[in-house]
Amino acid sequence: MGSINNFLKTHLQRLLKLLIMSIEGKVAIITGASSGIGYATAIALSKAGAKVAIGARRTDKLEELENEIKKNDVELLAQKLDVTKKTN
Repeated sequence: MGSINNFLKTHLQRLLKLLIMSIEGKVAIITGASSGIGYATAIALSKAGAKVAIGARRTDKLEELENEIKKNDVELLAQKLDVTKKTN
């Protein structure tokens, strides 16, 4: 069982490296970025080197996320938006 776990661990690490390399320099657009999955995704993608565009209704939380992402030294665009309204 140990050899299977080592095999899986090794191949999962290689796969993750490939995914990160393919994300680096790409643009990720994340709505609902002020909390939850959107927040975590924005941070993870910025750490992987993606250029990140984030949007959310709550500008205070969006500003917090913007400051966090800036630490990863990637291009960033933050915009207040509400995808439930056509006028935004």
